[in-house]
Amino acid sequence: LGVRPDAMFYGAVASACEKARRWRWALALLHEATASAGADAVLRSAVASACEAAGRWAEVLHLWADAQRCGLPAEVVTSTAAIAAMGG
Repeated sequence: LGVRPDAMFYGAVASACEKARRWRWALALLHEATASAGADAVLRSAVASACEAAGRWAEVLHLWADAQRCGLPAEVVTSTAAIAAMGG
């Protein structure tokens, strides 16, 4: 059909990954989105939440630091996921 996924699609899939505790799938999705359409702060937050739900605090911190390096705003969700993942 030639339809390309957009930010809404990626965000919805990342949220499903969180619910299913598929943090690796969420990270793979982020890499795919970054390569094709670009990953926005909302997608990064959804992926961070998926990692946090699985207790993957190192990945959450990496995502937060990467967003900072890219000049993306520190979304409240991403920051909250980082804190929660560390047990706070």
